[in-house]
Amino acid sequence: MYLFRKNVITDIIESVDDWLIFGTVQFGRVTSANFAIDIFYKLIREIERKSGSVWLLKLEGDNITRNIHIHFIISQDGLRASGAESNLLMLKNKFLDLKKEFLSLNRASIEFEKYDENEASEFYLSKAEVGVLNRAPSYFDYVEDGIYVKFSGKIKRRYKEFNLNRPTYSEVS
Repeated sequence: MYLFRKNVITDIIESVDDWLIFGTVQFGRVTSANFAIDIFYKLIREIERKSGSVWLLKLEGDNITRNIHIHFIISQDGLRASGAESNLLMLKNKFLDLKKEFLSLNRASIEFEKYDENEASEFYLSKAEVGVLNRAPSYFDYVEDGIYVKFSGKIKRRYKEFNLNRPTYSEVS
């Protein structure tokens, strides 16, 4: 069961207006969190300029109930090529190269697509996986939400600027 609520992750996603790519990597086997993160870094380094891109990464799974897998979104900001098609092609080609380098990726599956705000990307990155509840959810069901979320340095700076320019309550009313 998944619970969805507006949280800091959805707020960050909504603060960026140039998301370009949504991706998922399912490893098809028990995988360490560090390996999953390393694979993402190898993918992102293929398309960005000098580690200056805007991205958000979420790890899910615990290798007990569900194998570890990743979801991510990438902004156009800081990428070497413009447009989704060329960046998607580079990501897919890099993943094929990684499959040759790491035999453990042979059962992995990927889905890289152009970001569409009407699709479920925001849900995939913001959901809290809590299992089946026999009661109403409480605060504690969300405590671990976000532990496996990583942000690029550039998105942190953009979000800080977004918040500094956000209208205050008195300005809105």
